[in-house]
Amino acid sequence: AGSTLFRRESQFPFISSDLAVAKNTQNMIKRNKYFWWYDAKERFLLPPPSHRVAPVVDHADAATMTELPSEFETLESAKLESKRKVTKFAMEYELKNRPVKILGAAQGWSAMPKYSHEARPSKPIVNCRSRATSWVDVGDDSALFSAGGIGGWTFANLVSRFGNVSFRFSDQHGEMMSLSTYSKYITNPEGLSDDSPLGIYDSEFGDDLPTNVLLQEYSVPSCFSPDLFDLMDDSPNFDDPCGIISEKIKPNTAIPTDDDGGNDTRPEQSVVSQAIEKVPRPPYRWVLIGPERSGTGMHVDPLWTNAWVTVLQGLKRWLLFPPSTPYEAIGMVEGKPQTPSSIWFRDYYDKVSSQSWPKEFQPVEVLQYPGETVFVPAGWPHLVLNLELTVAVTHNYAAEFGPFQKMWDEVAREEEDFGRRWYSGLKKFGRDDLASMAPLEIK
Repeated sequence: AGSTLFRRESQFPFISSDLAVAKNTQNMIKRNKYFWWYDAKERFLLPPPSHRVAPVVDHADAATMTELPSEFETLESAKLESKRKVTKFAMEYELKNRPVKILGAAQGWSAMPKYSHEARPSKPIVNCRSRATSWVDVGDDSALFSAGGIGGWTFANLVSRFGNVSFRFSDQHGEMMSLSTYSKYITNPEGLSDDSPLGIYDSEFGDDLPTNVLLQEYSVPSCFSPDLFDLMDDSPNFDDPCGIISEKIKPNTAIPTDDDGGNDTRPEQSVVSQAIEKVPRPPYRWVLIGPERSGTGMHVDPLWTNAWVTVLQGLKRWLLFPPSTPYEAIGMVEGKPQTPSSIWFRDYYDKVSSQSWPKEFQPVEVLQYPGETVFVPAGWPHLVLNLELTVAVTHNYAAEFGPFQKMWDEVAREEEDFGRRWYSGLKKFGRDDLASMAPLEIK
């Protein structure tokens, strides 16, 4: 219900081409050894090869404070009696622009479900190795919706709390769907047979009521440097054509439907949210939800920002490529649409894993479990594939360590109005050293 607007032509096809054309939907989603996906998933559930696996650090150690090296001292900080301190993580990973997996960063979050070794299944709802003959109907209390987790942001809990709230699929268009309708999509033939199912990428969950409460249920891990975009000048009288945006999101005009295709007249079903005051800052935080085979295609994060992603439920497979990697060699072709993650893994994974692939472009690979955080350095092309129903939270942030000049250049090119506010804020908060790096069109 409600997902026909997003239907597109299959690219696998989901069934191997050497099978006879399916006579009906039930046959089309039946499991057997000819499906590309189930063989591939067994492969991607295995740990990455040792020569490509991302390094792993403990959050407690990464968050340890150390003195800022003298080469980073500014005239203002040099006058202070005590040296400025930064985290070990900032020096080892932000400055050196290296990807890493972090353990323990979600400790203490109420968003983090509790898992026991016995309770959490190692595989999704239907074991791909069992080669079950057909899909099993599922309900809200199934292993698919909770994966053995208790509390926190399991999909089951999110549906229970926010089932009538509509979430966004993208920053690029306004399409939305309630979580309760989305739960039907991912457990019915359309979602189950899609080669790249729809995923939720909502960058405004923290700006809206009632979902703004979710911001109180997790925190930015302390190993990361402060987000310098937070220093943006958001004063109402700032002399800039962008201005302060203060708006109320209009009630959702999309009418959800029930299983029979008729209008669902429950008034609470049409709740979208009520916006809190916004400032003209580019999107920087998202809640991510998607079933197996969904994910994010190959891309580089905007504005040369760093990013971190914490999985709360599910499994993600990552590939991250050095910034020097030729984009076309990894499927990023200017003017062409992004290749869905599952299609990319089918068409490119063996190529970039082969011995003939140049060592200087060798990817870093991650298999990410619940409670683990992946750090994505600025400028690294990467993609992510969900191996089961996954819930995650992610932030992009601007750190002073790393390719800061490239960040300024892209801000000036892509977000000029925001750049002026950021420049003003940096000066206002005493970071003239960083403001001075702004391109001339910003000053």
